[in-house]
Amino acid sequence: MMLEKPSAIYQIMLSGVIDPEWSDWLGALSVRSETGSDGRPYTILVGPVSDQAALRGILIKCWDLNLELVSLEKRCL
Repeated sequence: MMLEKPSAIYQIMLSGVIDPEWSDWLGALSVRSETGSDGRPYTILVGPVSDQAALRGILIKCWDLNLELVSLEKRCL
């Protein structure tokens, strides 16, 4: 019997704004917007991601929205 590895929590910071209603489309990650110290708008996505394939899917969706990736942080459970 294989034990399922727990998901990791990711925080993805993007330049630009995504409406929080897009959360389900983005793998049910929480979506919040903030203004950086540089005055630019940023979106922060936070939540569990099951594996690298799921993470890639989320990043591709961000790419499709033409949002610049600012940072990506993994927090293991």
